[in-house]
Amino acid sequence: MARDTGPGAGAGAGTEVGARGKWWPLVAITLGNFMLIMDVTIVNTALPEIARDLDASFTSLQWVMDIYALALAALLMAAGSAADLFGRRKLYLLGLAVFALS
Repeated sequence: MARDTGPGAGAGAGTEVGARGKWWPLVAITLGNFMLIMDVTIVNTALPEIARDLDASFTSLQWVMDIYALALAALLMAAGSAADLFGRRKLYLLGLAVFALS
């Protein structure tokens, strides 16, 4: 087992990190990125249907994507502030669960 020498390990901390334990942050980040890419892909896939149902022009579809990006950015800022208050891990897992359920 390897010793934890990261920024959180002070003198005398001596915590042991398991071989599998060091991969969980990478798995979490990869899962989050995959879900973000999947979400953007879903919106892009829905654009032709949106255009057909609403008789929208290409310019209107560009606005749909702009509004989506703006809403996503606003939610990311709010989620960052909430993560500072309630804890990053807890809020990240809650976000993944809400996205998976929706």
